[in-house]
Amino acid sequence: MKRKIKQSFDLGAVTYDKFSEVQKEVGRLLLDFFKKNFPKKQNYNIYKDPISLVDLGCGTGEFSKKIISNFSIDKIKLIDISSEMIRCSKEKIKEKKVEFLVCDFDKYFELAEFNLIVSNMALHWSLNLNKLLKNIISNMRAGSFFIFSVPNNNSFSNFKKFLPKDIMNNFFNVFPGEDMMLNLRKNKNINFCTKKIKIFRKYFHPLHFLKELRKLGVNIKINNKQHNLFFLKKIDNKEFFLDYDISLCLIKKNET
Repeated sequence: MKRKIKQSFDLGAVTYDKFSEVQKEVGRLLLDFFKKNFPKKQNYNIYKDPISLVDLGCGTGEFSKKIISNFSIDKIKLIDISSEMIRCSKEKIKEKKVEFLVCDFDKYFELAEFNLIVSNMALHWSLNLNKLLKNIISNMRAGSFFIFSVPNNNSFSNFKKFLPKDIMNNFFNVFPGEDMMLNLRKNKNINFCTKKIKIFRKYFHPLHFLKELRKLGVNIKINNKQHNLFFLKKIDNKEFFLDYDISLCLIKKNET
Protein backbone atom coordinates (compact mmCIF):
# COMPACT_ATOMS: atom_id res chain seq x y z
CA MET A 1 0.00 0.00 0.00
CA LYS A 2 2.68 2.53 1.00
CA ARG A 3 4.72 1.60 -2.07
CA LYS A 4 1.80 2.63 -4.28
CA ILE A 5 1.37 5.88 -2.33
CA LYS A 6 5.07 6.65 -2.80
CA GLN A 7 4.92 5.93 -6.53
CA SER A 8 1.83 8.07 -6.95
CA PHE A 9 3.31 11.09 -5.18
CA ASP A 10 6.59 10.67 -7.04
CA LEU A 11 4.61 11.12 -10.26
CA GLY A 12 2.65 14.11 -8.94
CA ALA A 13 5.54 16.04 -7.41
CA VAL A 14 6.32 18.22 -10.43
CA THR A 15 2.71 19.42 -10.80
CA TYR A 16 1.78 19.50 -7.11
CA ASP A 17 2.40 23.19 -6.44
CA LYS A 18 0.31 24.26 -9.42
CA PHE A 19 -2.79 22.34 -8.26
CA SER A 20 -2.52 22.54 -4.45
CA GLU A 21 -4.48 25.73 -3.77
CA VAL A 22 -6.63 24.01 -1.14
CA GLN A 23 -3.58 22.62 0.67
CA LYS A 24 -1.95 26.08 0.65
CA GLU A 25 -5.11 27.69 2.03
CA VAL A 26 -5.39 25.06 4.78
CA GLY A 27 -1.72 25.63 5.64
CA ARG A 28 -2.32 29.36 6.01
CA LEU A 29 -5.34 28.73 8.26
CA LEU A 30 -3.43 26.15 10.32
CA LEU A 31 -0.62 28.63 10.94
CA ASP A 32 -3.11 31.32 11.99
CA PHE A 33 -4.83 28.80 14.28
CA PHE A 34 -1.49 28.02 15.94
CA LYS A 35 -0.65 31.69 16.48
CA LYS A 36 -4.05 32.49 17.98
CA ASN A 37 -4.15 29.46 20.29
CA PHE A 38 -0.50 29.28 21.30
CA PRO A 39 -0.45 29.04 25.10
CA LYS A 40 1.29 32.08 26.57
CA LYS A 41 4.41 30.98 28.40
CA GLN A 42 6.50 33.27 30.54
CA ASN A 43 9.94 33.98 29.07
CA TYR A 44 9.08 32.29 25.77
CA ASN A 45 8.31 34.04 22.49
CA ILE A 46 7.51 31.91 19.45
CA TYR A 47 8.49 34.74 17.14
CA LYS A 48 11.96 35.28 18.65
CA ASP A 49 13.04 32.18 20.56
CA PRO A 50 14.55 29.39 18.41
CA ILE A 51 12.26 26.62 17.21
CA SER A 52 13.37 23.11 16.28
CA LEU A 53 10.87 21.82 13.75
CA VAL A 54 9.99 18.57 12.01
CA ASP A 55 7.47 18.44 9.16
CA LEU A 56 5.81 15.04 8.68
CA GLY A 57 4.71 14.54 5.08
CA CYS A 58 6.27 17.80 3.94
CA GLY A 59 5.37 17.44 0.25
CA THR A 60 7.13 20.13 -1.77
CA GLY A 61 8.03 22.07 1.39
CA GLU A 62 5.41 24.80 0.98
CA PHE A 63 4.17 24.73 4.58
CA SER A 64 7.68 24.54 6.07
CA LYS A 65 8.72 27.51 3.96
CA LYS A 66 5.81 29.49 5.38
CA ILE A 67 6.82 28.61 8.94
CA ILE A 68 10.45 29.58 8.26
CA SER A 69 9.28 32.99 7.10
CA ASN A 70 7.18 33.51 10.27
CA PHE A 71 9.37 32.23 13.09
CA SER A 72 12.95 32.00 14.25
CA ILE A 73 13.96 28.46 13.28
CA ASP A 74 17.03 26.88 14.87
CA LYS A 75 16.83 23.63 12.91
CA ILE A 76 14.32 21.91 10.70
CA LYS A 77 13.82 18.43 9.30
CA LEU A 78 11.53 17.73 6.34
CA ILE A 79 10.23 14.17 5.98
CA ASP A 80 8.29 12.63 3.11
CA ILE A 81 7.84 9.14 1.72
CA SER A 82 8.30 10.48 -1.83
CA SER A 83 11.86 11.09 -3.00
CA GLU A 84 10.53 13.38 -5.74
CA MET A 85 8.64 15.51 -3.20
CA ILE A 86 11.88 15.79 -1.21
CA ARG A 87 13.72 16.80 -4.37
CA CYS A 88 11.18 19.59 -4.95
CA SER A 89 11.55 20.66 -1.30
CA LYS A 90 15.31 20.96 -1.72
CA GLU A 91 14.80 23.23 -4.72
CA LYS A 92 12.41 25.43 -2.74
CA ILE A 93 14.27 25.63 0.59
CA LYS A 94 17.99 26.30 0.33
CA GLU A 95 18.86 27.07 3.95
CA LYS A 96 21.72 25.10 5.51
CA LYS A 97 19.83 24.41 8.74
CA VAL A 98 17.35 22.20 6.87
CA GLU A 99 17.73 18.41 6.78
CA PHE A 100 15.77 16.35 4.26
CA LEU A 101 14.79 12.74 4.82
CA VAL A 102 12.96 10.27 2.58
CA CYS A 103 10.99 8.27 5.12
CA ASP A 104 7.53 6.90 5.89
CA PHE A 105 6.18 8.97 8.80
CA ASP A 106 4.41 5.86 10.10
CA LYS A 107 7.90 4.59 10.95
CA TYR A 108 9.55 7.79 12.21
CA PHE A 109 9.60 8.37 15.97
CA GLU A 110 12.76 10.39 16.63
CA LEU A 111 10.74 13.37 17.80
CA ALA A 112 12.22 14.23 21.20
CA GLU A 113 14.76 16.67 19.70
CA PHE A 114 12.02 18.95 18.33
CA ASN A 115 9.78 21.44 20.14
CA LEU A 116 7.40 21.83 17.20
CA ILE A 117 5.98 19.01 15.06
CA VAL A 118 3.84 19.96 12.08
CA SER A 119 1.91 18.21 9.33
CA ASN A 120 -0.38 19.84 6.79
CA MET A 121 -2.91 17.68 4.92
CA ALA A 122 -0.76 14.55 5.05
CA LEU A 123 -1.44 12.35 8.09
CA HIS A 124 -4.61 10.84 6.59
CA TRP A 125 -2.25 8.80 4.36
CA SER A 126 -1.22 6.83 7.44
CA LEU A 127 -2.24 3.18 7.44
CA ASN A 128 -3.45 3.63 11.03
CA LEU A 129 -3.90 7.27 12.02
CA ASN A 130 -4.99 6.64 15.61
CA LYS A 131 -1.89 4.50 16.20
CA LEU A 132 0.34 7.10 14.52
CA LEU A 133 -1.01 9.93 16.69
CA LYS A 134 -0.53 7.82 19.80
CA ASN A 135 3.09 7.12 18.82
CA ILE A 136 3.79 10.77 18.03
CA ILE A 137 2.42 11.91 21.40
CA SER A 138 4.39 9.20 23.21
CA ASN A 139 7.66 10.19 21.54
CA MET A 140 7.37 14.01 21.54
CA ARG A 141 9.06 15.71 24.46
CA ALA A 142 7.21 17.34 27.32
CA GLY A 143 6.26 20.96 26.64
CA SER A 144 6.52 20.59 22.86
CA PHE A 145 3.78 21.35 20.34
CA PHE A 146 2.19 19.39 17.51
CA ILE A 147 -0.01 21.09 14.91
CA PHE A 148 -1.67 19.29 12.03
CA SER A 149 -4.56 19.41 9.59
CA VAL A 150 -6.52 16.50 8.13
CA PRO A 151 -9.62 16.16 5.97
CA ASN A 152 -12.58 14.57 7.77
CA ASN A 153 -14.80 11.77 6.54
CA ASN A 154 -17.53 14.29 5.66
CA SER A 155 -15.36 15.72 2.87
CA PHE A 156 -16.38 15.48 -0.80
CA SER A 157 -20.06 14.83 -0.10
CA ASN A 158 -20.99 16.81 -3.22
CA PHE A 159 -18.75 14.59 -5.33
CA LYS A 160 -19.76 11.28 -3.81
CA LYS A 161 -23.31 11.75 -5.03
CA PHE A 162 -22.05 11.16 -8.58
CA LEU A 163 -20.63 7.73 -7.71
CA PRO A 164 -22.43 4.38 -7.68
CA LYS A 165 -22.74 3.18 -4.10
CA ASP A 166 -20.81 -0.03 -4.73
CA ILE A 167 -17.62 1.81 -5.67
CA MET A 168 -17.92 5.09 -3.73
CA ASN A 169 -15.75 3.92 -0.84
CA ASN A 170 -13.00 2.68 -3.15
CA PHE A 171 -12.09 6.07 -4.58
CA PHE A 172 -10.34 7.51 -1.52
CA ASN A 173 -8.39 6.43 1.49
CA VAL A 174 -10.50 6.50 4.63
CA PHE A 175 -10.54 9.96 6.18
CA PRO A 176 -10.56 10.32 9.97
CA GLY A 177 -13.82 10.52 11.86
CA GLU A 178 -14.94 11.50 15.35
CA ASP A 179 -13.08 8.56 16.90
CA MET A 180 -9.78 10.38 16.30
CA MET A 181 -11.02 13.51 18.08
CA LEU A 182 -12.47 11.47 20.94
CA ASN A 183 -9.18 9.65 21.53
CA LEU A 184 -7.26 12.94 21.61
CA ARG A 185 -9.73 14.54 24.03
CA LYS A 186 -9.41 11.54 26.36
CA ASN A 187 -5.60 11.70 26.43
CA LYS A 188 -4.59 13.12 29.83
CA ASN A 189 -0.99 13.68 28.74
CA ILE A 190 -1.85 16.54 26.39
CA ASN A 191 -3.75 19.78 26.02
CA PHE A 192 -5.77 19.56 22.83
CA CYS A 193 -7.78 22.10 20.88
CA THR A 194 -9.28 21.86 17.42
CA LYS A 195 -11.27 23.83 14.89
CA LYS A 196 -13.32 22.59 11.95
CA ILE A 197 -13.32 24.56 8.73
CA LYS A 198 -15.11 24.22 5.40
CA ILE A 199 -13.49 25.03 2.08
CA PHE A 200 -15.43 24.98 -1.18
CA ARG A 201 -13.86 24.72 -4.61
CA LYS A 202 -15.75 25.15 -7.87
CA TYR A 203 -15.52 22.55 -10.65
CA PHE A 204 -17.33 22.40 -13.97
CA HIS A 205 -17.44 18.60 -14.10
CA PRO A 206 -16.57 15.69 -11.75
CA LEU A 207 -13.79 14.58 -14.11
CA HIS A 208 -12.04 17.92 -13.63
CA PHE A 209 -11.76 17.14 -9.93
CA LEU A 210 -10.34 13.67 -10.58
CA LYS A 211 -7.80 15.04 -13.04
CA GLU A 212 -6.70 17.57 -10.42
CA LEU A 213 -6.26 14.79 -7.86
CA ARG A 214 -3.94 12.98 -10.25
CA LYS A 215 -1.89 16.16 -10.67
CA LEU A 216 -1.55 16.26 -6.88
CA GLY A 217 -0.25 12.71 -6.84
CA VAL A 218 -3.40 11.18 -5.37
CA ASN A 219 -3.85 7.57 -6.41
CA ILE A 220 -7.52 6.95 -7.18
CA LYS A 221 -8.18 3.30 -6.44
CA ILE A 222 -11.04 1.13 -7.57
CA ASN A 223 -11.01 -2.41 -6.27
CA ASN A 224 -13.44 -3.79 -8.83
CA LYS A 225 -11.62 -3.78 -12.18
CA GLN A 226 -14.90 -3.70 -14.08
CA HIS A 227 -15.36 -0.09 -13.02
CA ASN A 228 -13.48 2.83 -14.50
CA LEU A 229 -13.94 6.57 -14.75
CA PHE A 230 -15.75 6.56 -18.08
CA PHE A 231 -19.18 6.44 -16.48
CA LEU A 232 -18.52 9.98 -15.23
CA LYS A 233 -18.26 11.21 -18.82
CA LYS A 234 -21.96 10.52 -19.23
CA ILE A 235 -22.77 13.15 -16.63
CA ASP A 236 -23.94 16.42 -18.16
CA ASN A 237 -21.51 19.28 -17.76
CA LYS A 238 -22.82 20.83 -14.59
CA GLU A 239 -20.74 22.90 -12.24
CA PHE A 240 -20.63 21.93 -8.60
CA PHE A 241 -18.84 23.05 -5.46
CA LEU A 242 -16.61 20.44 -3.88
CA ASP A 243 -16.65 20.56 -0.09
CA TYR A 244 -13.56 20.00 2.01
CA ASP A 245 -14.30 19.36 5.70
CA ILE A 246 -11.02 19.98 7.54
CA SER A 247 -9.86 19.68 11.15
CA LEU A 248 -7.13 22.02 12.40
CA CYS A 249 -5.51 20.57 15.52
CA LEU A 250 -3.10 21.82 18.17
CA ILE A 251 -1.55 19.56 20.79
CA LYS A 252 0.73 20.57 23.64
CA LYS A 253 2.30 17.75 25.60
CA ASN A 254 2.03 18.33 29.32
CA GLU A 255 5.11 19.05 31.38
CA THR A 256 6.12 16.15 33.58
